[in-house]
Amino acid sequence: MPSNCLILVRGVLIASIGLSACKDLERPSAYYPTYAEAVADGAVKRGWIPGFLPTVARELHEQHDLDTNASCIKAIVPTEARAEMLAKLSPLSVPQVQAVDTSCPLKSIWWFDGLIDQQPANDSALHADLYTTGSETGANHYFVAVQRDGEEVYLWSR
Repeated sequence: MPSNCLILVRGVLIASIGLSACKDLERPSAYYPTYAEAVADGAVKRGWIPGFLPTVARELHEQHDLDTNASCIKAIVPTEARAEMLAKLSPLSVPQVQAVDTSCPLKSIWWFDGLIDQQPANDSALHADLYTTGSETGANHYFVAVQRDGEEVYLWSR
């Protein structure tokens, strides 16, 4: 009987490892030192990195879910290049910001949940301004958090 239990335990363990590996395959992640490298890899063409990011963006971390199309992206966008990007986005009002879930739906380890602590916008605990691509639904809808006192930009879609 103990050998049957051992076989069952091994089977459960192998199935667990297999499911964990499948989860990683369905939620691939990538790092690109430059936007040009993301373009060369096809990440922009496939829609995993949005085309509205400035070409000078660097240190791009990206993760997406193949089933849900949810994605999370972190990038460094120099302050002088932000105007180009922000012209393509719509700022969110205080009530809209209060309604937005700012967590990364994929639980990426490089995601900084404390970037947006609370509202209203004049609260010193708020470290980012929030924008949206305007479209409320679809694969190309992103929320964008632009760090106020740095160069980090966080993008996410659900």
